[in-house]
Amino acid sequence: MNKNDLLKIISKKTGLMYDEVFVVINAMIEEIVTKLLNGEEVKIHNFGTFTRKKYMSKVARNLSNNTCLEIPNFYKITFKTSDKIKKKLNSMM
Repeated sequence: MNKNDLLKIISKKTGLMYDEVFVVINAMIEEIVTKLLNGEEVKIHNFGTFTRKKYMSKVARNLSNNTCLEIPNFYKITFKTSDKIKKKLNSMM
């Protein structure tokens, strides 16, 4: 499923116009990204939690020419699903 498919499904289920759903979903994504950029975590009840995790710099080796290079600090976005979703998913097995 991609974003376009999701917009069509939500539009059909809610009776809202596609363009209205598009605006709402984009605003939601934009707000989640803004909060993560500010270092906040985003919890969506019964869905999951988005967090920003910082990885410290490290030294890596290039084995082909036996040189070292430094990988700078970087951030990753992590998502942890809620227990409710985990239980639903595991009950399907």
